Amino acid sequence: MDNRIPLKPGDTLFLSNDTYTINRLLAKGGTSLIYEAERLYCDGENDPKSCFNKKVLLKELAPLSVPFTRSGSGELVFPDADVSALKQLFENEIESLAIIQEKNTQSNRIPDMDSYGEYNNTVYIAMNHIKGELLSDYLRDKKMTDFEIRDIFTQMVRVVGFLHSIDEDYCHLDMKPNNFIVDALDSVYLFDFGSSIIEDETWINNYTEDYSAPEVVYNMLEQVGQRSDIYSLGAILYEMVTGERASMDRFLLSGGRYCDKGRCQRYDYNALLRRMLTEDAALRFQTAGEVSAALERFYGDI
Repeated sequence: MDNRIPLKPGDTLFLSNDTYTINRLLAKGGTSLIYEAERLYCDGENDPKSCFNKKVLLKELAPLSVPFTRSGSGELVFPDADVSALKQLFENEIESLAIIQEKNTQSNRIPDMDSYGEYNNTVYIAMNHIKGELLSDYLRDKKMTDFEIRDIFTQMVRVVGFLHSIDEDYCHLDMKPNNFIVDALDSVYLFDFGSSIIEDETWINNYTEDYSAPEVVYNMLEQVGQRSDIYSLGAILYEMVTGERASMDRFLLSGGRYCDKGRCQRYDYNALLRRMLTEDAALRFQTAGEVSAALERFYGDI
């Protein structure tokens, strides 16, 4: 049960000498709360006439697994836990975003970082605002056609392919519908980078069981890699096709039949899902590029 108390609309915090005001809570992740917020931006010598509010996505380190209280001023208090490792997770994400931002010269659907810092005994990351809805809400509110599945999912695979091209050790490891935003034109953006790069053969465990690969969930580090993200993409594709939430237990017991004829009338998605959701990482698509090529063949007549 998620008893975390979020910041309230109108609450303020300060990062890099700028004031951020909370508009609303957007989503709850395993280690964070994500808000729509506004930063007061002044173009000039603090002349009020040159100031305006810039919307941002604001991610707050507020872990579900570690009990905390929130004071009236918004400060988080962790009475019985050391959250230094989780703060390091945010630091890793900040470093990853900086690298991604430097490489992202062709607008690969990843919002730029606006600011970051520690405040009220926790850590925040602010990113440029994307007007749209979470993919999780998009999936909940509509039954997707094959054309819509192809369009949305192809964009997701391209974003992941770009991330993987930055560094051979780059892995997201916690990809799920709450990490993607779909705008009014059905353009897809990825805005959460929690686990990211594996360094020195270690990483801080942060995953969502139904979407993360078995090797991530069971901490089989020697098998963790970019193919683990391929599994997560498969879990999201399953949800798009069937309208049911992903389930690692169901995948492991499916015998390769993820989608029945009623759900897969025109296209047998089982062929794709088998190459993405298999427990054996060696039998999955090896790269996002392989997934893209398979999608082109699969949807050849749309």
